[in-house]
Amino acid sequence: MERLVQARLELPAFSTLDAMESRIRGQVNEAICRKIWTGLGAGGRVRMQDLPVPGPDGKSPFNELKKPAKRPTWTKFRDQQRHLEWVDGRADTDVLARSYHGEAKRLALITCLVHQVRGRVGMI
Repeated sequence: MERLVQARLELPAFSTLDAMESRIRGQVNEAICRKIWTGLGAGGRVRMQDLPVPGPDGKSPFNELKKPAKRPTWTKFRDQQRHLEWVDGRADTDVLARSYHGEAKRLALITCLVHQVRGRVGMI
């Protein structure tokens, strides 16, 4: 701020900066969601959309994602390997970054969750 004053430069009004920030944030978020939407492809979008849908037992596949990693024994290691394969089957989140519409935003959040779980499961 001191250098701006010394250079006799003025900042725009707060409302102008706030409006700029809001517009730029929207553009960045839309670009992120668009990249995920495109990167998932039709098949990946269907797999992600199915995650929050409860099955006949009343539980959704999100319950599988929430399972914490167990202590590293050979039996549990094989179980974790199967779980990681199941998580990897949702989408290749390594190639996606962090919308066209609300559905793209929802899928972006689900994809980020799957990527986070993948990292947690794969780090045993």
